[in-house]
Amino acid sequence: MASGATSLVWATPERSAPLTSVAGTEAPRVEGGRWSRGAAARLASLPAGGPQARPVVPRLPALEGLRAVAVAAVVLYHLPVGWLPGGFLGVDVFFVISGFLITSLLVAESARSGRIGLGAFYRRRARRLLPALVVMVVVVSAAAALFARDALSLLATDLPAVLGYVTNWWLVFHHVSYVQSVGRPPLVLHLWSLAVEEQFYLVWPLVVLLVVRGGRGRTRRLGWVALAGAAASSTWMAIAYHPSTDPSRVYFGTDTHAGGLLLGAALAVAYPPWERSSPSTVAARRRLDGLGLASLAALVALMAVLEQDGAFTYRGGLQLATAAAALLVLVASGPGLVLTRLLSTPVLQWLGRRSYAIYLWHWPVFELTRPGIDVSLSGWSDTVLRLALVLVAADLSLRLVEDPFRSGAAWRALGRSWARDRRLVAVPAAAAVAVVGLLALELVQAPPAVPAALAAGATASGRAPVEPLRGTGGRVPPATAPAATAPGGGAAPGVAPWERRPNAVLAIGDSVMLDGAAGLRGALGPATVVDAVVGRQVASGIERLAQYRAAGRLAVLTALVIGLGTNGPMTGPQCRQILTLAAGVPRVVFVNVRMPRPWEPLTNQSLATCTADRPGVDLVDWYGASEAAGVLGPDAIHASPAGAALYAALVAEAASCAPTLAQATTDHCPAQPGVAWHPPIRPLRAGVGRALL
Repeated sequence: MASGATSLVWATPERSAPLTSVAGTEAPRVEGGRWSRGAAARLASLPAGGPQARPVVPRLPALEGLRAVAVAAVVLYHLPVGWLPGGFLGVDVFFVISGFLITSLLVAESARSGRIGLGAFYRRRARRLLPALVVMVVVVSAAAALFARDALSLLATDLPAVLGYVTNWWLVFHHVSYVQSVGRPPLVLHLWSLAVEEQFYLVWPLVVLLVVRGGRGRTRRLGWVALAGAAASSTWMAIAYHPSTDPSRVYFGTDTHAGGLLLGAALAVAYPPWERSSPSTVAARRRLDGLGLASLAALVALMAVLEQDGAFTYRGGLQLATAAAALLVLVASGPGLVLTRLLSTPVLQWLGRRSYAIYLWHWPVFELTRPGIDVSLSGWSDTVLRLALVLVAADLSLRLVEDPFRSGAAWRALGRSWARDRRLVAVPAAAAVAVVGLLALELVQAPPAVPAALAAGATASGRAPVEPLRGTGGRVPPATAPAATAPGGGAAPGVAPWERRPNAVLAIGDSVMLDGAAGLRGALGPATVVDAVVGRQVASGIERLAQYRAAGRLAVLTALVIGLGTNGPMTGPQCRQILTLAAGVPRVVFVNVRMPRPWEPLTNQSLATCTADRPGVDLVDWYGASEAAGVLGPDAIHASPAGAALYAALVAEAASCAPTLAQATTDHCPAQPGVAWHPPIRPLRAGVGRALL
């Protein structure tokens, strides 16, 4: 799997409505000359009292077609196909569509009745989204129980967040990466943006209610609020993104990824769909046709060049894609144009009506039919099978679940059956409850998919604040210490050698180090502190090291171990920054990485260059050692139990004060009178062999 999952948002107007007001009068029209004005100018030109007609949001077939284009991009991205690395931008197209339609519905209701029925709004959203979601979750849980039991544990932990529509924040707080998934990722990872959508649906109607109600000119003000919110969210995305770290927090966050929803909302205020009409002149039509086709071309170009973990993606790329999507929505919501006719073709209409179901089903289907792993097929035969399964599931979902529940036909049919013979309802309901109960039992009893150490998320030291070292008065050499206090240069100024305990080792790392934490403490002894956290980035590891230094805790170390780079690249300057912070520590040990991602060679080369020919600085070759069979677990990143023992042995070998075949001298270790303790470190070759037995 080359990437994580995107998700879509679906906001549909009420069933086909005429382009007239509720009162039956003709809706206000936008004349040709006004089509070319920008959104800000249109906001300023609105009448002070807002729209005077009582509008109804019409059905917009071209937006259905635009949904089809967006979902096709996302599906191709997740197959994956190499020629569309930016297919994830389809989600931003849907964000814009959703913000546009939902705001149109809310503003139209407010204009008609002077109020917004929040209860009715939330019920409509629940009928639109929940039934298909619940059915998908039940079927996928059953499929996992039968064919992919390794996925059950993660599915069990993810489901509460899915049903509570907080999947995106669950992934953020549990350090689940969007771009670094190896092995089988969570089967509901794709529902993160459905959570973003529902959070928007929860809050935005309240904002509309507060801004629009109770005064003239409030509709225009809502547009400015939405536009400012879109700018703030997009700017915050660019600021929060750091090139050296995993971008998942920025991508998953509602605060950083709400720009498309809010830009669509501003567009709905500036260009209400009930005011749209065909351009009055040929020149106006040509301008709009050119704008629509150019926007589509720009969006496709961005999909062809942007990378999920690229810096430009978050500092301009997503923002440009959102703007292009907004222009597409603007053109597609007006009649009589070339783009409108193209997007209204039958094939795109068929796919667009099923876009929500296609998205719901494509990710779990793809992750349960991985070529050469879950099924014996590969190449085009596997691709055809996967796409066929998705389309069949989506069509059944629309016909048997979405439409019946959205229209109320399902409840009416149940009521008639109950009135005719209660057994017609009671027996299937009891069977459904039994199936769901059995699935729930399977999920609860599923063995953990990750070792207990990784499930904990961090060592105790990784969760605790760094306290000043007692007895040192916080004395610590400055970070810009002279060469005499560099690693390997002896004791730190002001700290006598006998104040160092043998094998007083501090190890700072990520989830790979967390695998071997128990082994490290056992090998190096009670003075060892392992500070390892799942998902830790290099920058946050450096910040943690700076905290230890500020607290004076580096002054008594015999060795410092750094195991970072799994979750993002370690650069040469970052490595040298670590060595500067470690000034005065007699021995510094780095561990290189095995992480099948583009930054793996960059990290390992940076470490090799940075540590070469530096006295007192060692590099443990975990990349080479982990090549052996049985060292790594199913995700090809974290260690198996035998691999964790090997990791601990190699690191302890490099950091220990005890003489071994690999390190025959102990001149870097302090002599403390009366202490003769040494860790039980075996010679390197024997240790490696036994660790794999």
